[in-house]
Amino acid sequence: MNIDNPCMGICEYNKDNLCIGCKRNMNEIFDWYDYTDEEVAAINEELKTRKVEGYFFD
Repeated sequence: MNIDNPCMGICEYNKDNLCIGCKRNMNEIFDWYDYTDEEVAAINEELKTRKVEGYFFD
């Protein structure tokens, strides 16, 4: 079971439809629990460097 959910509970989207809390797009959020552990790990790794305008923690 993939438990490494990056959700911050902010859930606001910027003009690019990326969440300013967790940096995921809507598909990644909606499909999160359908992903394999490998897919979750790959997304989480990519989120570390994903640039998101309006990111809450910048």
